[in-house]
Amino acid sequence: SARCMDGSPGGFYVRRAQTTRGATTWVLDFEGGGECTTEANCSPRNYTQLGSSSYFPLNVTFDRHFSAADPTANPDFYDANRVRLKYCSGDLWSGNRTSAESQTKFWFSGHRIVVAVLDELTADLAAATAIIVTGESAGGAAVLTNLDYIAARFPNAATAGAAIAGFNNWAFPFTGPNKTSRGPGNPSWVDFREPAWEAIVELWDPVMNADCQRYYAYAPTCMVECYKYKFIRTPLFVFESQADSV
Repeated sequence: SARCMDGSPGGFYVRRAQTTRGATTWVLDFEGGGECTTEANCSPRNYTQLGSSSYFPLNVTFDRHFSAADPTANPDFYDANRVRLKYCSGDLWSGNRTSAESQTKFWFSGHRIVVAVLDELTADLAAATAIIVTGESAGGAAVLTNLDYIAARFPNAATAGAAIAGFNNWAFPFTGPNKTSRGPGNPSWVDFREPAWEAIVELWDPVMNADCQRYYAYAPTCMVECYKYKFIRTPLFVFESQADSV
């Protein structure tokens, strides 16, 4: 059930450590790429690498943030084992579906892809002394959703999260400087206003923090990073600009 939106298998890339120093450190880097919440804004993704592994490249370059291979840009982790988790589920890496959604026929199984990647790498990660879980935009949101799960699976490692540009709140159409035309009426626009989240949760069937769900009466609140972060037990660092240009 670890599938992209179109039902093709999810995937990941690995660059293994080339030094003794980095041999037991792992950086798990969640790829970003927005999200979709309706048939109109989900359908186009099926014909790109954001919705189908049929369009994944043969190789990727590890050149971003904590997974960068440049020792000047990334002095602490440049020689670690690095994993790029490829984003193709459109659900902020939260979907837990084990079959296609009945109406749209899309798979929203981002969390199931995470589970499968960890299954593939279990022997390696069980020997890890440090695991850095990172990502940007949708990948940053993925950190907050999956961090505790990853830490619990590999308790012998010191695990920490680094979420970049993924700390969301209830969102409204941006009307400030340099605004774009994306907004209500544009098929590519994703509605993150508070009332819209109930339908998003129904569509994605996402995993949510159980402590958060017990605290808030409105379940979709636990999909929004500015509310759920306080229930995360694993060390977490948040990097967030006022506006996410991604």
